[in-house]
Amino acid sequence: MFLPESDHVHRINQMGKKIAPRTITNNRHFVELVVEQFGENYLEDLTIPMVNGYLMTIEDKSGSWENSFIEAVNSIYKEAPWHCNYTITKPEFPRFARNSKKADIFTTEELASFFDGANWSDGLREYLLFLTIAKCGLRLGEARALRVKQFVPDKNALVIDSFCERDGHRTNYNKKGSDEDQKLRVTLVPEDTMRVLMSYIRQHHLDQDDFVFQNDMGLPLARSFLNLFLKEF
Repeated sequence: MFLPESDHVHRINQMGKKIAPRTITNNRHFVELVVEQFGENYLEDLTIPMVNGYLMTIEDKSGSWENSFIEAVNSIYKEAPWHCNYTITKPEFPRFARNSKKADIFTTEELASFFDGANWSDGLREYLLFLTIAKCGLRLGEARALRVKQFVPDKNALVIDSFCERDGHRTNYNKKGSDEDQKLRVTLVPEDTMRVLMSYIRQHHLDQDDFVFQNDMGLPLARSFLNLFLKEF
């Protein structure tokens, strides 16, 4: 299951459900964890106390991780009918509460203070990236993937048509989208932000297909670099 060339993934694609390479890798990892823990058991013998009870003993994982484990178990049950000629009843494994801290929302005053430019003299590129995220409501992956041609200066608009995955691969569709259904969206860019961005683009002689926020090799900035940069700042 969850191998790129497997019958399992092929069936998913035939049913019109696209699955990203990163999702395949992540799901495969959890399936392997399930097999490692319960591989000696028959599916019909698994119970809620067995699966959820096991997860309750793990203290260093988040609720999100535990739910991903449960989803992997559920996916195995879904795959089972393709490999046996009798029905296996799946228990309704309870999901865990997500225990991640909800992010605070910056006020207008906090954003104005953060983006006053006083401490960004040596990091204009990063300053503009985070300014664009804050003012245009972008995900980090969407900002990393931005190319010059996505901006429409005379309309103060930005067409969001892709995002960068963790490994730097730029997709041709937005989050939750696919090659067939890109789920494009358009957002407005504040006039002062657009003015600064266009000035930056001209100063760096960027072409329409160039990444706005690029490294020395013309590639999108790495997520790990940006996380470290903001942490240090």
